[in-house]
Amino acid sequence: MWNKLPKHQKDNYRKLITNFASLSEAFAQKADSNDKIAPIINSKFQETAFQRSFNAQVEDISNSSYDASVISEDNTKYLVGIKSFGVNSGDQKVAQFKSNSVEWTNDFDQMRRNAKGKKDKEEVDSVNNSLYLKMARTIANLRNKRILSSKAQIRGFKANNDDTEDVYHVLMPSKKGDNPKIYVGETSYSEIDINNLNILGATSVRNPENFIFSDGKHRYKYTAADSQLYMSFDNKNIIVDSWDVKYIDDAFRVFENLSDIIEKSTSVKKYESYEWPIIVQPFSGFNAFYGNTKMAKKDG
Repeated sequence: MWNKLPKHQKDNYRKLITNFASLSEAFAQKADSNDKIAPIINSKFQETAFQRSFNAQVEDISNSSYDASVISEDNTKYLVGIKSFGVNSGDQKVAQFKSNSVEWTNDFDQMRRNAKGKKDKEEVDSVNNSLYLKMARTIANLRNKRILSSKAQIRGFKANNDDTEDVYHVLMPSKKGDNPKIYVGETSYSEIDINNLNILGATSVRNPENFIFSDGKHRYKYTAADSQLYMSFDNKNIIVDSWDVKYIDDAFRVFENLSDIIEKSTSVKKYESYEWPIIVQPFSGFNAFYGNTKMAKKDG
């Protein structure tokens, strides 16, 4: 998607995001004043900046899986999930199934019983593989239903599986200590391929109910305690662009002077006005129209 969006729109988006990030030092607490902090990205500002820059339709309504829809220069329709996280961060939450997790309690209990007394991950994976596969299929079905339901509700255009592309658009700030940069990432936002599931096993021996699986396109992790599904974004391999960020020398001064800008933009403009009397004769002007009032005169 990124390479198909107009350059002037991408430049405006970059300007909005990096200008906001230039104020990062005003929001960061630094133990050492010489540390280079990581650029700050506000997720809500990111979404509105994306929508404004690319004339995108807001889709983040009624728990939709998507944040925006946009049509590129070649008329390709994109459904977009917008996220931000550090370039060195791990798996990211993509869904939660709290209302459904009660039904899975017995399976989780069985996973823990099976893993009791096992010494290594291989043993845990072996005894729980069928349960992991059962759970992965259930989670994948729920995830896919939510995506399809969101497609039925989109407002930007009519869509079906054949004429749209689904993508995650990601902004990833550099880590603390590095030269400030923001990396633009992009990866597919796809339904989970249930026919191609591969169980990668438990996250650890101590938490056998948390497990990892793949569908050949993405790697997922489910955590039972919070009923959340995470996805690996393969951060450094999805980068399509990068922006340098320059921090303002005194970010607080911007906020101190902001009231002056607000005052100027909201002040009421004063206009001069003039008035003078017009004397109307009974017969007046080029056409000699009758200029008296049409209301009847009172006697006397």
